[in-house]
This record gives sequence, structure tokens and C-alpha cells, in this order.
Amino acid sequence: MRLFAIVYLSLLTAIPSVSQEMPILQLYRNLLANSPNGDNTRSVDIFGELDDVRIQAASEDEISAVAPLALQCIRSSNGELRKDGFVFFLAAITRPDSGKAIGPYIDNLGALLNDKDTAPRRTIFYILGSLQPKPPEKAIAYLEANLENSRNSSAETITIAVSLIKTSPNDNATVHKVLSVVTSRSDDNVTGSVIRQLGLSRTHAPEAIGFISTSLDSDRPGVHESAVDAASRLNKDQRAFSSQLARIASDPKESPNVRNQAAQALKP
Repeated sequence: MRLFAIVYLSLLTAIPSVSQEMPILQLYRNLLANSPNGDNTRSVDIFGELDDVRIQAASEDEISAVAPLALQCIRSSNGELRKDGFVFFLAAITRPDSGKAIGPYIDNLGALLNDKDTAPRRTIFYILGSLQPKPPEKAIAYLEANLENSRNSSAETITIAVSLIKTSPNDNATVHKVLSVVTSRSDDNVTGSVIRQLGLSRTHAPEAIGFISTSLDSDRPGVHESAVDAASRLNKDQRAFSSQLARIASDPKESPNVRNQAAQALKP
């Protein structure tokens, strides 16, 4: 009997608990189990619990298992719990396999876009557009379907447009759709953000190059400065902007920063 007890205790210590094997899963189980009815602030520091080391070290199975629990949090009437649900997805998209692990729940996230009371649309757009190693086609479909949505704020339009450019910077059809929306909105924040992303993504789509060139001559400061920034990043296409950049680099009316950026771009 004593031998049995020793063996039993050994097995208990040898078999890790769920919380040891899957700490993030256990965290979300506890959040749901202990959730108050109101919006009380809880003692759990969700940002500390989901630090980069822990989220990267978690298995794909754990991430997949937590996702439906995070969605339950998002659907909760508790404001704190809703935030916790989104925090999980924002942490999970930093993983190189997030597209695979979160992929099965894209429709669940997409459905929230029509929920006026629960979902911050910009956050959902950001999550869909940030899945790695690249957003699945279903995620892209939601972004494209909402690109021209009249409900979009400037920030939401920027998030969608930038995500689409990052994913397909040289796809002529995608670039055309995005630039058509940018032109129709005539919003300097939207225009400038998209132009900068075209530069960051090293686009060589002809329509994008033409748009940057036109924007270099814009009298809208934010658009003009964004175009200089974008043109300075497009190594192979800088010769298309060389005369414009040379003029900007020598124009005393330009800010020192813009003149310097244009001058640096002209260097071989």
C-alpha cells in the first residue's frame, strides 16, 4: 500500500497540470469563470500575462484552443472582458504562424464588424490584415469588402488600405482599388498614410509610381511630404522622380527635413 502511494504521488508530480502545459488557456478559462457582471476593473494584468515570450512560446494547439475563449470574452457584456478578448488576438498576430492558428476564426471576427455595440472595427481590420506569414484569402476578402464602406472612419480606411498594400504592393488590381478610394475620399491623412506605405512596401506598380509622382507636386503639405518619403525608398524607381527630387532638394521654401530627404534619395 505504501509503495502504491509513493508511485501515485510520483505520477502526480510527473504529469503537468493544464495550467503548466497551457498557461494562456488556463488564464482565459479563469477570466471567463470569474467574470463579474459589471465593468469592474480586475486585478489580472492581461498585458503582463500575454508578454511576447509567453505568446511566442505557446504551442499552436494552445493558441487555437484559446481563440474561441477569447471570442467569448469579446461577446461578453463586461467591458473589461471584451478588451481581454481583443488583447489575445492582438498578441497572437505577432506569431509567425498566426494565420494558421487564427484562420479558422476569421469569419467570427468578420461577423463582429456589423456589431455596433461590441467591436472596435479598426482593431478587427488590423488583426485581419496582420496575420502571418500573410493574411489568408478570407481575411483579405473582408478587408476588400469593407474598403469602400461609408461607415469607415479615416483611421479604419487607413488600416484597411495599408494592410492591402502591405499584402500585395505590386498587384495592379489591388493598388488600383486602394488608390481609387484614396482619391475619392480626398483625406490628407488617408492619402499620406497610403503613399508612405507604397514606399515602405517598395511598390513598382505603374499606377502607384504615377500617384507618388503626382503627389510630389502636391500643394498639400502632408501629401507632399509623404510622397518625398515614399520616393526616397523606391531605389529602382527613383530615376522616375529625379527631376522632382532635385527641385525639392534645392527649394528654400521646403523644410530642412524634406530637402535633406530628397537630397539623400538622389545620392547613388
